[in-house]
Amino acid sequence: MKQYMLEKPIKREYKIWARSDASSGYLYQFEVYTGQKDDGAILEGLGYRFITNLTIDLNPTSPLLVVFDNLFTSVLLMETPFSKNIRHWYHQNW
Repeated sequence: MKQYMLEKPIKREYKIWARSDASSGYLYQFEVYTGQKDDGAILEGLGYRFITNLTIDLNPTSPLLVVFDNLFTSVLLMETPFSKNIRHWYHQNW
């Protein structure tokens, strides 16, 4: 399902969120955004939902680094990963 994005040069395109390895570029998991769902995303935020869905099956034995941009940041998201031995870093502008 293509999404309409007013600010982009190409107005209609697919939104795909992905989890991949930074060194090898291997794609482990992805999710296609198909529109708003009624599953609590309003309370938690869209970024929180996608980040937690893409990291839910990770059980690292050593600290893991998850990188995302400021679209996904929230107080709830910044508090959550520490319980799973996951460090996070976000970049303000790509």
